[in-house]
Amino acid sequence: MRVVDLSMELHPHIQVFSAYPHMAVLNWARHEVQGFAAEVIYLATHTGTHVDAPYHFAPDGLRVDEVGLDRLVGEAVLIDLGEKPPLSIISAAEIEACLDRLPIRPGHIVIIRTGWARMAGRVEYLTMNPGLSGEAAEYLIELGVASVGLDTPNLDQAQAKGYPAHKRLLSRGVPVIENLTNLERIGTSKFTFVGVPLKIRGASGSPIRAIAVVEDAAIR
Repeated sequence: MRVVDLSMELHPHIQVFSAYPHMAVLNWARHEVQGFAAEVIYLATHTGTHVDAPYHFAPDGLRVDEVGLDRLVGEAVLIDLGEKPPLSIISAAEIEACLDRLPIRPGHIVIIRTGWARMAGRVEYLTMNPGLSGEAAEYLIELGVASVGLDTPNLDQAQAKGYPAHKRLLSRGVPVIENLTNLERIGTSKFTFVGVPLKIRGASGSPIRAIAVVEDAAIR
């Protein structure tokens, strides 16, 4: 068994969209004063590798503490799209073409690799990312997926108007996972995904420690 860390490191210089504050970490308790160490952290709930709960875009949707963990822990399928160009749109047809060799069953967690994690730290990471079309999101809903994750900061293509993919998935109760990394290290199309959020009452999302658990006999 192998465990692959799919999470970004959280630190004060991590990239965030302009709508969010920069992360801050304050050393609160010190060994030489209290006899132990503890920190205070300040960050948006959508910082780094995180999950969007349905409430993020759906006013009547589930908050992150209400999302069933079976949507974020379980059998996963990796759709590897290689190195997607900037501002490219992932269509339903492109996903469907991958499924000829990689069937998705209801309840699967779908993780999509676009190669965009290579751009993390650059301005373009937040402004030029590829993303799902609304029709691709609808197709995944029809397949009955538990959740959808990508190695981009935004499920939607960076210049898409109105967040069509977000709105379709979240309005149907399908959580979205963003800012995944190291997807190329999974090495198989089938694995177990674990992405458990903090149980923050009433929140629209939460950072997660996302991992892939790969069995030795996993089918490539």
